[in-house]
Amino acid sequence: MHALRRRRLGLTAIGASVALMVVTGALGDSAAARSLHPGGPLPPYSVGAHPSAWLVTGLLVLAVLAGAGGTAACWWAARAGWRPRPAGLVAAGVVAAFALCLVPPVGSDDVYSYTAYGRMVSLGRDPYRTTPADLGADPVGRAAAAPWRDTASVYGPLATAEQAAVMRVAGDDVRTGVALLQVLAAAAFAATALLLHRAAADEDGRLRAALLFAVNPLLLLHLVGGVHVDVLVALLTVAAVISARRRPMVAGLLAGAAMTTKLSAGLVVAGIGWSLRRRSRRLTACLAVAAVTVGGAYLAVGGLRAAEPARHAARYVSRATPWRPVALVLDDVFGRSASRTIVAVGAAAVLVLLLPPLHRAVPGRDDDTGHRAAARAVAVPVLAWLLAASYALPWYDAALWCVLALLPWSRWDELLLARTTVLSLAYLPGRLVPLPPALVTTTHAVRNDIAPVALAALLGLALVLVRRARPLTALSAPP
Repeated sequence: MHALRRRRLGLTAIGASVALMVVTGALGDSAAARSLHPGGPLPPYSVGAHPSAWLVTGLLVLAVLAGAGGTAACWWAARAGWRPRPAGLVAAGVVAAFALCLVPPVGSDDVYSYTAYGRMVSLGRDPYRTTPADLGADPVGRAAAAPWRDTASVYGPLATAEQAAVMRVAGDDVRTGVALLQVLAAAAFAATALLLHRAAADEDGRLRAALLFAVNPLLLLHLVGGVHVDVLVALLTVAAVISARRRPMVAGLLAGAAMTTKLSAGLVVAGIGWSLRRRSRRLTACLAVAAVTVGGAYLAVGGLRAAEPARHAARYVSRATPWRPVALVLDDVFGRSASRTIVAVGAAAVLVLLLPPLHRAVPGRDDDTGHRAAARAVAVPVLAWLLAASYALPWYDAALWCVLALLPWSRWDELLLARTTVLSLAYLPGRLVPLPPALVTTTHAVRNDIAPVALAALLGLALVLVRRARPLTALSAPP
């Protein structure tokens, strides 16, 4: 297919994908979005059409498939010589991000747990020891969806501080709290896209960053449409990577801040530390500042007990991963508690085993100048974690998307696109609400049967790729 035709097809599909997300939210209360009571002239807006679960699921399936297909088509066009203005693509991505703020969040109810945790802090409660259900009749607490209504916060102190600041403004108004978090998510997404644009060494790098992040509909769906806190992790990760070589203390502060948003961002600290391993003074400064940042943040919220909910959640096994059928078998043999320990140890072992071959296979070199070495050093453990993890959700992939955007083209791009697409489809329509029996059967088949097999196949493909034991840029680099 000619590059011009691929470009047109790709951009049209990306635009259609974002439009389908907006329409899904605008339709109002459904299995994919929640209506928010009218609050004057400000967004989010919805028409209260009460669409069927089948309709909104279909709309989001089309959005995911169109988004993935459009992204791939644009990549192919770029590799065939298409050279648009990257700044224009970044601007389009920013517009799309804020367009998603015009309608209620889609594809997830997690944002309502964020408002509940923020409300708890604003009322003097500890979100790491109590749950939204403990707020009783408070409207913000009641808005938290299962299972988070009965779960203490698994997020770090920085995420909690953001949520608390928002709810101090919103009070007991769920709509205002959600709207503010939507705007902050869109702003973080836009800031990340702009940082990636500025960090690129040349026009080809800027084009790659725009196509992998700024106009990636799957990231727009989960980071902005779903208002997931992972968008803040992505912003802090990119800022830390860019700062690593010249400002190691700043990098330590930013990477530590990412870790105080989600503990899994400890991989960012580890990756940046690895990239500085031959510069002992810079390494020491970076890790010392990161340690002080993380330690200080957790001491401010009560110490290690604040990490206990996240530590407990690390033993979860999600249905869409290849570990799920393994865990079910082990449950019958050893019991649930022992089974989850075995799976956690197994996942950690796979992660460690993947690190050396991925270090050879991820594009780039240790002696790259500027931020590319740090981006590569972070990409390796994050990719290993995503491939090995027993608990995976599509928005977790943002941690890899944002650093791959700083590296050369490679087959890892397609592998990650396939992975995020599979996980996105597995968790539609998004809300834990009653569904028609036939739709329950369909979604369970995708999540419990198809997705684990697909992710296992992608792990197998990754093992084939790493056997080449060399960077894979030659397979798919632009001419």
